[in-house]
Parts: sequence; C-alpha cells; structure tokens
Amino acid sequence: MATKTPKNPQKKHDGRRKNLIDNKNLKSPRTGIRKWVYRFFVAIIWFLILLVPVTIYYAHDLPDISEITQPKGGSTVMVMDRSGGLLASYGDVYGDWLEFDDIPAVLVQAVIATEDRRFFDHGGFDIRGFMRAMIKNITTGRMVEGGSTISQQLAKNLFLSADKTLKRKIQELLFSAWLEMNFSKEEILTYYFNRVYFGSGAYGIDAAARIFFGHNARELSLIEAAMLAGVLKGPALYSPLRDLERSYRRMGDVLDNMVEAGFIQKSVAEKTKAENVQIVDKQTGGDERYFSDWIVERAASLIGRVNEPVIIYTTLMPDIQDKANKALQRIMDQEALTHKASQAALVSLDMDGGVRAMVGGTDYTVSQYNRAAQAQRQPGSAFKLFIYLAAFERGLSPDDVMRDSPVILKGWQPKNYSGEYLGQVTLREAFVRSLNTVAVKLAERINRKNVIEMARRLGLTTPIVAE
Repeated sequence: MATKTPKNPQKKHDGRRKNLIDNKNLKSPRTGIRKWVYRFFVAIIWFLILLVPVTIYYAHDLPDISEITQPKGGSTVMVMDRSGGLLASYGDVYGDWLEFDDIPAVLVQAVIATEDRRFFDHGGFDIRGFMRAMIKNITTGRMVEGGSTISQQLAKNLFLSADKTLKRKIQELLFSAWLEMNFSKEEILTYYFNRVYFGSGAYGIDAAARIFFGHNARELSLIEAAMLAGVLKGPALYSPLRDLERSYRRMGDVLDNMVEAGFIQKSVAEKTKAENVQIVDKQTGGDERYFSDWIVERAASLIGRVNEPVIIYTTLMPDIQDKANKALQRIMDQEALTHKASQAALVSLDMDGGVRAMVGGTDYTVSQYNRAAQAQRQPGSAFKLFIYLAAFERGLSPDDVMRDSPVILKGWQPKNYSGEYLGQVTLREAFVRSLNTVAVKLAERINRKNVIEMARRLGLTTPIVAE
C-alpha cells in the first residue's frame, strides 16, 4: 500500500509555527533588552540564593564580636637566646582612650585621605576604591595601594588573623558589615584610632604619640598626624623609630593625599614638608635588638595577637653575636671610607638555617631599620644554589661536565671573578669555584623558570623575572 508524502513538509511546519505564535494566549520569545533584563534578574536571584549558605558557612565560627567594647589587656613577650638567657622583653603599650571629639581633626583627615577616602559614603566595602586599587596595582605591576576600607581594617585587626585566605577575606567582609550596622561612622573611627597598631608595641594613637613624640595624642600637629597616618601602611617600614628618612617620605605622600582630598591647601602641605618632627630619643638596647625585633614580628604573624605572656626560644648564640658585632665595627672602621659606606649588616647561620647572630646596622640606637632582614640586595653568587639544586633535581649529577668559556646572552656577557676560564669542568668544581659562566649556561640548559620555581619552593618571596 503506497503512502503519500507531503509535497513540502517544511512549509507545513512553518505554517503551524506561525499559527502558534499568532495565538493571543501565547507569549512571544524574549528578545533584545527584555532578554538581557530577564537574565540579569535571574542572575541576581541565584546570587542571593547562593549567598545565604556561603554566609552561614563562613559565619558559623566567627570570634566573639562583643569584645570590641571591652578594654584590651596587654601582653609581655620575652625573647631568649639558645642557652635560655633573656635577650629582650616587649610589652604592649596602651595610652588613654580618646573619644571621637578628642581625636585631632587633622589626624582623622590624614587617615581618611590616605586609607579610605570614601569612608563616610560606603557601607563597609568600597567597590569603587577596590576597583581603583586593583587597576593601579595591575598597571604598575606591583602592590602600591590596598583596597580595604577602615571598617575592614578594624575587623581584621580586632578579630581576625593576618592569613591571606578566602575564608579570612569573607569573614572580614562580614565583620565590616556588622560594624557598619551596629555603630556609627564616628564610633567606628573611635575604635579604629584606639586599637590600631603603630609598631614599637604601641596600640592606639595616644600610645603612639607618647612613644614617637613624647606627648599625648590630643596635642598632635599636622606634621605629626601625617607621620602617624603614614605609619599605618607598614609599621615595620615607616615607623620614625625604625627609619626616620623613610617615615618623612611617607609623611609627604600623606600630605599630598590630604591636598587631593581637599582637606588642606597645597601651600600648607609644602610648608609642612619643610618642618622637622621632634622624635623621642629612646635608648632601646644593644644590637641584639635587631634580631629580637625580627623574631617578635615573625612570631606575631604565626601566632597572632595573644593576651598572655609569651616566651620565645631562639637559636641566637650570645658569644657569636658579640663577635659579629665587633667584626662588623672593625670592617667599618677599616673600609667604610674606601667604599663610601655608611652602614653594614651581617647574618651568621647554622647548617640547619638557624640564626646564630644578626647585626642589622652599625648602631641600633641610631637606626632600628634591619638591613639584614628588611633591606633587599642582589643575592650574588648565593643564588647559584637554586640553579644547581634545580639541575640535580632534573637528573644532572655533580660529576657531569660543562665548559667554562665566554658566553653572551642578548648582549649580556657574564664573566668569572678571576677573569679566567678553565675549560671543561665538573659541576662539582664549578660550584666550588663559583664559576659564573657555568652557572649561567646551566640555568639556560634546565630553563630559568625551573630555577625560579626552586627559589620559590625554598622560601624566596621577592619578585624574580625570567628575562
């Protein structure tokens, strides 16, 4: 039995589709702007749905936020040497609690202009400030500006650790939102100024003013307020007790920020930059304080803030420390003028990496800036360790042979310290003699990126480029 095939089945389907669309009881498909508006609202709804469980997950183990209104007790830290002797002791310093009306206006303006210019306009998280900081950091290729608001900084300093994790960041946002909902802007600033850390054991602006300038915070001048605001970016770097010249430069940046924010005139800023700040002359101890300061700061990043006494046992050896101090002073007396050097630093390590002695400068009472731990210098031949280790990890052995001869890479021609070339040498001999040409050729052979990866694995954090 033969069957009939429609002459044009596609035309039949098109006609049916037209009838369906023309039916008044059916809606036509969303097109154009209607489609995008629909998708936007669907995305918002799903975002809100997902936000609830995420918030619950990260909020279930938040610390007790009622502590913000409670006075904080200090803690004592004792740093011991290898034999158990006391190297140095530290105690938190808290000054008078200042109400908002007692805080100098110039300090409030300096901090807002530098740390959070839209503080009075946002609700705890400043998306504009965050995007501005992110763009600036990307365009400059380095971290030059943070995106955290004052509320976020207060939440982090009071309740959270310094860990750079997603959990800590989300909890920081939750805390800052809680602060904004429960306190006025003036109250948040009051807690911030009375709790923020300024270095040298000083918590709060009154303690910082007394330690740095020798008077209470109510009497802060414009230049002192700008200097305190500048310290907040990094107390270890910008404290006037650590490095006065660096602190002055940072203070100039703060004054420029105040001009941009409209708080002061440019002429006032320039006049203030020319003034001198009277810094308290504190005899802070011997040169072992370079080491103990470094240890305390590293310990704080590991254990966070504590309210009970802490004893830190270290690997420092007092007799080696004394010899290191004398050796550094002897070298400075003999060679400082020849090399036009004004400072020097020294670190002595055990085979396991323990620090036996550390001298961060010629005189701790003059400058507390630790050139041994904080200054960045070219590693020189010490970096060859990572090259050889990466090479051995990729199958080469100390008995493999390479040629010590001239080499040119894109116009760069490294040479050996002796100016001579030895020809065929084993990697063992090249390492012992610290031959530069062999190290360069070896890095090229195994790929520089593998060398950088090895350096990162062993703890180097400073920027390293492959080119």
